[in-house]
This record gives sequence, C-alpha cells and structure tokens, in this order.
Amino acid sequence: MKILLVHNRYQIPGGEEVVFEQERQLLERAGHQVLTYCRTNFEADTYTGLRRLNLVKNIAWSTDTKQELGRLLRDEKPQIVHVHNTFMMMSPSVFAACREAGVPVVISHHKLVGVKNFGRSTETLKFIAEQMRHQPICLDCYPYPASSTILSAHRAANATRVTVTWSRAMPAVAGMDLSDIVARLGGTQEEVIARLLPAGAIYYMMDDGDVQRILQFGPTMIGSDGLPHDEAPHPRLWASFPRVLGHYGRGLGLFSFETAIHKMTGLTAKNFGLAGRGVVEVGAFADLTLLDPDSVAEGATFTRPIAPAVGIHSVIVNGVVVWRGGQPSGARPGRVLRRHDIRNPRAVG
Repeated sequence: MKILLVHNRYQIPGGEEVVFEQERQLLERAGHQVLTYCRTNFEADTYTGLRRLNLVKNIAWSTDTKQELGRLLRDEKPQIVHVHNTFMMMSPSVFAACREAGVPVVISHHKLVGVKNFGRSTETLKFIAEQMRHQPICLDCYPYPASSTILSAHRAANATRVTVTWSRAMPAVAGMDLSDIVARLGGTQEEVIARLLPAGAIYYMMDDGDVQRILQFGPTMIGSDGLPHDEAPHPRLWASFPRVLGHYGRGLGLFSFETAIHKMTGLTAKNFGLAGRGVVEVGAFADLTLLDPDSVAEGATFTRPIAPAVGIHSVIVNGVVVWRGGQPSGARPGRVLRRHDIRNPRAVG
C-alpha cells in the first residue's frame, strides 16, 4: 500500500514528531511504501513584508500547500493520506487537495488546544462534516482534556496545569505537578524545566466541552495511544475505552452503550477495512470482551495512572483468553492486521 503522511512540524519538537517518525518506520517495516509531505512553522520566520502580513490568511488557506500537495498526489497517487497536524503553515487546503485527487483522509486525535480555541469544535466539526459530503474522511478522538508529550517551556507556558511524567535528571519528581516542583526547587518555571530535561509531561490544554462534542460526533472513532515507559504515564494508556463506556457514556449520557461500543470496534474496522473484525457474528474473528455495562469504568486516573479497568471480566483475542479475573493469561494470540487482507477467520492459523 502507498501511504502519504502529512505533518506540519512545530518549532519545538514534541510527541507528535516522535509519533510521526515511528509511524513511518513501522509502516515501512510492514512492507508499505511511505511518502511524506511536511512543512514547518520555522518557515514563518523567513517571511517578510506583504508575505508576513498574509500569515493569518495562510492559517485559514495555504495556496502553497494546495499546489505542492496537489502536485505530489497527482504524481505519486497514494491510496490514503494520514494527516497529523495542519497548523499553521498547511491549513485546511490539505483537504481540498486530497478531494481533488480522490484520496481518503484520516485525521488523528482531533482536538482544540489552548484557551483561545476553547469551544471552536463547533466550527471544526461543521467543516469536517461538510468535507465528508465530498470526500472520504475519518477521525478519532481520545477521551481526555489533557495531552502528553515531552516537557518544554513553550508548551508549559500555554497550559493551565502541567504534570511531569518522567525526568531523567530528577526521577523522583515523576507524577508531581510542575507548579509544586517549581515551589520546591525555586527559580522561574523555565529555569526549573531546564533542570528537569529531558523529561515528559501531561498538559491540561483542552476544554472538556470540546472533548465531549467531538466524542459525540457520529463519525468519531475512539482512539488512543500512550507512552508505556513513562514513570507516571497519561492515564489514556490504561483507561481510554472504559472511560468512554463509564464516564462519557453511562455517566454523562453522551451516547448509548451500543453506540459507544460501535465507535471503538465496528466503526473502526469498517473505516480501516479490517474484514471480520469489530462485529459479533458467525465466521468473524473471536475478539470479545465480557464486561458489566453497569459498572465498567476507568481504573487509572491522573493521580494513579497505572491501574486496570473496573468491570471487565474476560478478554478474548482471536479466540484465545488473554485476560480473566483481573489477571493476564500469558497468551499472546494477536497479529498485525492489514487492510482487506484477512477475510476468512477460519483460514488463518
């Protein structure tokens, strides 16, 4: 498969840069042909005169991106485009270029970051819904108003709260709020961050109203990722899916239990062409979870980020029990899934 990865790089590298590069490497190791189209916010520093005045317009619509990406799509003809980030040099012109080329688009972790963007999911979802009328687009969201990546002074300055997840220089501060660390060590926040690096952090930079609106949007899949080697990781690593079923589904009533399940199983399998997955029916792969819909909930929290979910009795992967009674079985029957290449579960040994 030929895949085009699109990413607007930040001036300060973070977790998205790591994920972008890791995705490229994983796809190539799996035998896919991977193309990349990247721009960087450093480009803005080279703009002068009228071009610099037009930067605001560029955020809304980039003619350069439309032309460059359109040319790449015509020449290379990828089968799918995975969009990581479009702010600020790329803009929504990415979607127009893909529409004209007839290439499907995947949007990862749709979210609105920064106080100035709180509430703007009404605009972004309206835009995405309109584009879906003209081209194939799918998107996912993880169920938290906080993100996780490497620690940087720039990100910390724009967050309402920061929790340090690990620090090579001071391992003992893992799990502490940055404000408490600053108070303990003394100095400015920027000086303390410099003393902690390299380090990771959780940034509270989103509004839960936006998170709820995006989760409730019909086409949104439930997605997650995480950094498993952090001393105090983001709880999404352990709790994303039970949090949707418990907090957002049963607790806040954003959607029915059945809809929540579909958003994390059948909808995902359909969007990514995973035949025989995401459904419970004769002949399909036996990927099953036995749980109590009245009690299933997240066990992991920001203060206790490593904990199994509540209310899950058993987990079966490819017909083999991997979790039962609060303990892993030790079996590892999982396999790498390729789009449309596994159609008959009984034919796979």
